[in-house]
Amino acid sequence: IKILFLSLILTPLFNLNAKKETNKNKETIILIHGTISPLTSVPISMQELKELFGKTETTEETKLAQNFLSRFYQRHINQARFDGIHKYQPISNLGLKELGVGNNKKLTRKFEKLFNQSFKQVDPKKKYSFYTFGWDGRIDTEKRKIWGETLYNELINLPQNSDIQIYAHSHGGNVALNLAQVEEKYKKNLKIKNLVLLGTPIQKDTKELINSDVFKNIYVIYSEKDWLQILENKLLPENKTRRKFSKKNLPTKVKQIEVECGNKKPTHWELWFYGQTNSNFFQNFIYHSMFYKKNFPIYPYPVSIFIPQVIQNIETNKSLIQEQDLYLNIDRTNKKNSFQIKISPKENSPIQIEFT
Repeated sequence: IKILFLSLILTPLFNLNAKKETNKNKETIILIHGTISPLTSVPISMQELKELFGKTETTEETKLAQNFLSRFYQRHINQARFDGIHKYQPISNLGLKELGVGNNKKLTRKFEKLFNQSFKQVDPKKKYSFYTFGWDGRIDTEKRKIWGETLYNELINLPQNSDIQIYAHSHGGNVALNLAQVEEKYKKNLKIKNLVLLGTPIQKDTKELINSDVFKNIYVIYSEKDWLQILENKLLPENKTRRKFSKKNLPTKVKQIEVECGNKKPTHWELWFYGQTNSNFFQNFIYHSMFYKKNFPIYPYPVSIFIPQVIQNIETNKSLIQEQDLYLNIDRTNKKNSFQIKISPKENSPIQIEFT
């Protein structure tokens, strides 16, 4: 009877500890797309033309223009979301969606498989959940703030037993940085374990937000050949844009990593987009001529899927964890689908970590 009594008392305690341990082994990965570029989708059917020029309930205004032009612009980027080059990235419907749910299922499932393989090599014991966060993709600072609040509300409603990591491309990174402002407003104790910014335009509106306690670690991944990242310098001079944050008073949690693949520096698309396409000959020709070139050393993979392993090796190396400026090279080995990743300090290069 005593043994039975003790077992009844202790079993729930053991189960509770097991549950806590299980919770520690969960991570939620959020993938956020960037701006949806105008003129990357051309309507080729009457139905698409009707959708583009037809009536709409959209009444919102943007800095670009008002009324008709604003509605036309919104309809155009809605159409471009799953057409042309934009579908070759982890992108789905608006809001937080599990990968493989909603539009663009085939490609989001491919990204889920690739990211899952990468994360499993970091820690095979953990369980990973993958989501896309869709925002309207407008070239509009105020809209990105609004979508930042939408993202905040979605993340707060996620189960609290999982660490959150965000991988964001281009201005999707500024949507994510705006989480800091929303936390200041609502104070619900949102915590992001890792924020990874890939080709994010660094601007005055969001540059101070890296100091927020919302973000435990921030990794800035950039390429010197990513001309689109700083294009706003020429188009919108008031939005001074940089590839990385200023070194002055930079928080130690921020790591800025210049990336190269073999002997080539990636473009804006090669950081995030998938190389292989299933489009017609004309679209294939345009895509591989202007966006993701077939001769890129890690084709058809994006740089983003290698970053989980990069982060793990930085965090487990005492010399690298102290550095804030790092250099990354990703290249193929002689084995099929096998890659070598080298990480070293930007100013000094005796420290290198190589793994496949």
